[in-house]
Amino acid sequence: MLDVVVVKSKDETMRAFENFCPHAGGKMGISADGTLSCKSHGAKFKHEDGLCVSGPCQGERLVPLTLSQCEETGALSYTDEALAAFLEGSRLARFMQGSKR
Repeated sequence: MLDVVVVKSKDETMRAFENFCPHAGGKMGISADGTLSCKSHGAKFKHEDGLCVSGPCQGERLVPLTLSQCEETGALSYTDEALAAFLEGSRLARFMQGSKR
């Protein structure tokens, strides 16, 4: 099962990131000011690239999942290659396997 958060950046591009904060694994949410943020410790992330701009993991990034969007329907999808890259970088997958790479 994928656990991702999908956001729309200022350029109207839909982006997906692993729903797992690099600091301590907290879930993401959208704060009152529209910022992508960790629900546990308040770290704030840029919608464009998942970069943490404030909080305990400043400078780290969320793991992205590259999406494609159908122009006709707006449906979102990803390729097998995008999924493989996402799973390779997934912090949650490493956590679940007990690995600390």
